[in-house]
Amino acid sequence: MEEPGRGARPILLKDLLREKHWQTYRRFCREYDKAAARIDKDLVGTFPSDSTYRRWLSGRIVGIPRTEPCAVLEGMFPQYTIDQLFEPPGNDDHVSSAEKNVPAPVQHSIPGGVPLGATAALTAGDAIISQGEVEDAMKRKEFLVGLAATAAAPGVLLSSSVPMRVSSTDVVRYRENLAHLYALDDHYGGSSEVYGLTVRSLRHLVCVLDTASYHPAVGDELRSVMGQVMEHAGWLSFDANRSRDARYWWLEALHTARMSDDRDVEVVVLASMSCAASKYGRAREAVDLACSARRVAEDHRLTPRLRSLLAAREALGHAHLGDAAATRQSLGQAYADLDETPHDDDPEWLSFWGPADLAAGHASRIGRHLGDLTMAESAAREALEAVGARYPRNRALYQANLASVLIARRNMDEAIPAVTEAAQQATQVNSGRLTGRIHTLVRDLHSSHGHVPAVRELAEWTATNLPTAADHQD
Repeated sequence: MEEPGRGARPILLKDLLREKHWQTYRRFCREYDKAAARIDKDLVGTFPSDSTYRRWLSGRIVGIPRTEPCAVLEGMFPQYTIDQLFEPPGNDDHVSSAEKNVPAPVQHSIPGGVPLGATAALTAGDAIISQGEVEDAMKRKEFLVGLAATAAAPGVLLSSSVPMRVSSTDVVRYRENLAHLYALDDHYGGSSEVYGLTVRSLRHLVCVLDTASYHPAVGDELRSVMGQVMEHAGWLSFDANRSRDARYWWLEALHTARMSDDRDVEVVVLASMSCAASKYGRAREAVDLACSARRVAEDHRLTPRLRSLLAAREALGHAHLGDAAATRQSLGQAYADLDETPHDDDPEWLSFWGPADLAAGHASRIGRHLGDLTMAESAAREALEAVGARYPRNRALYQANLASVLIARRNMDEAIPAVTEAAQQATQVNSGRLTGRIHTLVRDLHSSHGHVPAVRELAEWTATNLPTAADHQD
């Protein structure tokens, strides 16, 4: 009901809808019904009339909705209460519950990578989660508002209560939670918030395994999910340039996978460790890990798409070793297998693998190592054309990769704008790999072209707007 004499006032709901581009009445009703179906199918179609909806967004109402829309609106934006949604935005008293639950970072040391089992992983997780870098308060709030607007949010924030009995249905929910975590990484990168959600999900799984009752087959499924969450924690650490944390989680995941004889988890861990080994200059280890992953997969399920990824990881290792013949053979195999039609047996975690990642993450880097800058530039441009909109962090990485090649080719007319664009994109995601690369590119530009006004301005802008990516290596 409209309040007599009351003028329009902004409300948080209007801002959130605008950020998601849901503000038109037709689109709002569609998203409303999606949320309603997740809560109770009887709530589908209970959205307000067009005129009532306009009064909501104008702030010309007395109080807040108290009927069916209340539950649905809270389902659409789960870390805000209905009261908060109808209050003005920016009110410090209405900080979301998700933001309040992010622990303040403090310094701790962590175990050095020896597999300790599930109970020890819980303790280690408490220490590791606090090592995330302190982000600017505004950036954190913007991130959480964005998180609120994704469909992933309800699945990520697992209940703190541990069920007494766990069934296969619960395992499905945990797998959906893992898919949400993957989606957040795709969009936001290895931020401390995404990492924190991942470790809290892992804590929950550890408690379930330790205290709940379940059929032995369900227990194996739970350990499989836990191994995948551990692997993902390792990948997020790698993306944030925390190599010790990454190695610790990957070894824990490998230990869990072998305890439950889970070949899928073992393969993805070995593949991730191979990628990291190449980055950190351990070329022989990178090749050995990729070959080990292929042997494990051959005994389980080695689909063409998986074979393509493992061949590409092996090619990177050979390139670092300077073995051009072996590099080109493995890279050719990676391209040949990627042309195959996706297989029904492809593991879910492999969905990211495609032409863009093969071109930028592997072929372009290999071209640089082999001294073939023409190949490196062609692959870098191919990657930018192929990368999907759902991977903004990867797009920024590929843009930085192209900039690096252009600098090496002394094409400064394109290199300076390319670095600038990558730096601007880096402010929208959180990736230590990305910010580290950009800082390196800017330093290289400044050392050779510091007299150029655009380079000086870029160096000043980067120092002010991008955090320094500290690499905590072993």
